[in-house]
Amino acid sequence: MDINSLFRIQGLLFTNQHKAWLEIKEMNYTWKQVIFYYLFPLLFLSSISNVFFMGEQLSMLGFTPNQMFIVTFLGSLVAIIATAWMVAAMAPRFEASDSYDHHIALLAFAYSPVYIASVLSSFHEVLQILNLAAVIITLLLYFKGTGIITKVPAHKQMGFTIVSLIILFGMRLIITIIFVLMLGGIPNLENTY
Repeated sequence: MDINSLFRIQGLLFTNQHKAWLEIKEMNYTWKQVIFYYLFPLLFLSSISNVFFMGEQLSMLGFTPNQMFIVTFLGSLVAIIATAWMVAAMAPRFEASDSYDHHIALLAFAYSPVYIASVLSSFHEVLQILNLAAVIITLLLYFKGTGIITKVPAHKQMGFTIVSLIILFGMRLIITIIFVLMLGGIPNLENTY
């Protein structure tokens, strides 16, 4: 496992998506390689930057920086792992590959612009526009990757992408709520005014 190749592929995703997805497919990364060597560093940086960016808002939410880190880091990680498992299970209905390794790679690489943008946007409020651009790029990357990585037929690609993204955002919301409740619940906002 060459860590440099993972980040070289990430660079290709921003310049030549088709070539990057073909390389990802050819490298045949396992889910462990993607999670431990690629996703962990991105999630860690993103979660740390979110904690620093929130600053005073953390006290209004009733969370310590450590709790917020847990919600963002573990919440994102568990959401991607669970989503990849669910999407792999439903993939045969769309005549796609049901390989968990392929689906975790697709999600991790396609979702990386969101994590990179969250790090960059934490430097100044003006850079928050990067988060919107990253979501759009992520949607396009995921759509392009579905045909190459999971071999979804072209006529089913849009439906597969929509269902997969609904699962991802739903899982992220559910897991965030679970972590928030586990870490002390939602604070009483009446006392913050």
